[in-house]
Amino acid sequence: MLEKISFSEMGLRVQEPVIVDLMVRSLGNPDILDLAVGFTSNETLPTEEVSRALSLLAEKTASNPEYLQYGTNQGRPLLRELTANMIAGFANEKIPDLSHNNVLITNGSQQALYLAAQVLCNQGDILFVENPTYFVFLELLRGLGITAISMPTKENGRIDFDKLSLVIDELEEKGLKKRIKGAYFVSYFANPSSRSLPLEDKIAIGLTFKNKDLIIPIIEDAAYRNLYYKHPYAACSMLSLPELKDFPILYLGTYTKPLASGMKIGFGYCNHKEWLNKLLYVKGHHDFGSANFSQALIETFLKEGWFPHHLQRQHEHYGRKAASFHQALIDEKFHEMGWKWDKPEGGLMFWLRGPHHLDTSIGSEFCESCIEEGVLYVPGDLNIAERNPKNCIRAAIGTMPDNRLREAVHRLATVAKLFL
Repeated sequence: MLEKISFSEMGLRVQEPVIVDLMVRSLGNPDILDLAVGFTSNETLPTEEVSRALSLLAEKTASNPEYLQYGTNQGRPLLRELTANMIAGFANEKIPDLSHNNVLITNGSQQALYLAAQVLCNQGDILFVENPTYFVFLELLRGLGITAISMPTKENGRIDFDKLSLVIDELEEKGLKKRIKGAYFVSYFANPSSRSLPLEDKIAIGLTFKNKDLIIPIIEDAAYRNLYYKHPYAACSMLSLPELKDFPILYLGTYTKPLASGMKIGFGYCNHKEWLNKLLYVKGHHDFGSANFSQALIETFLKEGWFPHHLQRQHEHYGRKAASFHQALIDEKFHEMGWKWDKPEGGLMFWLRGPHHLDTSIGSEFCESCIEEGVLYVPGDLNIAERNPKNCIRAAIGTMPDNRLREAVHRLATVAKLFL
């Protein structure tokens, strides 16, 4: 028998990520209808464009197929330039000193989140997050021993800045203000809430933190910014706001969701040179460069001008799916059963809020009944730093065709009726 290993503190803390378990359940059981995993739709994957991009790469680099070699740690220069220009191309963006030298290419935006947490925080440090927020990031923070604290919200889901000021005061009274190392926002068609962060709230973030003498790094996760249904969200990124000019900001995006998840390529734009360098140093320890082949494909996709047309297909496709899912919830009388939700204007998520008495958490009777009925979801409490309340569900609409989405809603309704 092998000797027991004495693991590090992190090794002892870390547990299997819920997302891994959900993916195994989903991929391992073709009969289960999966509203849990945020896969994109096979129907809109750009197979034709990828084939053309491969042909172009092979033709233009026949004597030097560099895209099949290792790339650079920071990412391909042209891809970084195209990425910087894409960010600047959104309405109302006025990013000071825009430069591709501020861009790093990562293995999905998830790696950038991990890098940011690693270089900012020690065990026991604090990050402010929204309520609700991206549950995979919360799990990441727990694994690193970092405390996530939800920013208070109003009934409409927006940040309550008066109460946030009180939270900062309470932390200062406890001697913990110096342990606040940053704040994390999912600012466009958020996972899981599908909400976007209004311009006035972005400005208020800067003013509130400044008033409390708290100039901390800000992570703005814009992974779903390109996945609007009809119109892009008008608010500029925090990089463009004069009220936040003194704050270190890491703006994150991805080519995984709007293009192809299998390429697993994300990006960050950092306005703080020292922070960017630290991110790159740790990334060098991770992989010394994201997959050069995937980067070259995406670079070709952007350079040839195919991205806007592909995004238009995505907008129409996911808009139809969201409308179908919304209508299915109405048809199955979820409102009459005490459930609430906002109809999204972009993204891949619905945030369903059940009756107050309901417990939808992992292992709950409701959750197990849904699995028996053949439908899987993300329990809402996983998306909340304090793990309360427990009456919400995150439903992802990306992967299944409309008929299976409607059947998934029907199965969910079958269980919901048992818990009135």
